[in-house]
Amino acid sequence: MSIRTSQQPEGGLDLIRRAVADLPTHVFREARQRLMAAPPLRVYQSALGDLNDRGSMERAVPVAWRYLIVTDERHPSAVVTMDLRNDRGKWYVGAIQRGPMAHLLAEAAQVAEVTVGNTDDEYEARILEIPALYRAALWLHGPSDFYIPLERNDRNSLGVDSYYLSHVKEAASTGEPAE
Repeated sequence: MSIRTSQQPEGGLDLIRRAVADLPTHVFREARQRLMAAPPLRVYQSALGDLNDRGSMERAVPVAWRYLIVTDERHPSAVVTMDLRNDRGKWYVGAIQRGPMAHLLAEAAQVAEVTVGNTDDEYEARILEIPALYRAALWLHGPSDFYIPLERNDRNSLGVDSYYLSHVKEAASTGEPAE
């Protein structure tokens, strides 16, 4: 398979399972025995000022891990983000998101598999966030990078955006809010 993920932090999955088990949400309480986590994706952030520079993605900073938690292989129920604390280097669950973002990430993973899953090249699946513009994409980092925006396009679907960075740079220069 030509898509891989980075080595996850030691004990990360145990932390995620404990955090989800402690939630009072009925969705998790009903499905604790069926809880599954996909391999985590490393989350990178890029500063708005870096977008206009050549090689800006090389300066994207790894900031967290994102686990897609599912109770059913076809219906993701949550995206859980683990953040690294800078003061002591200890892992903690920084955010738990349910709903559309979980579904977008699951759908983007399927698009990624169709896009590069049968190539000879190897790609690392990552998430790229540009906080200043409230934008995120599944980033397939490899010989030539691919970006699958975690937002619906005009056709209400997800797909590879060959010009994603150009579109984000344009939005940054015009002060456009995220769609």
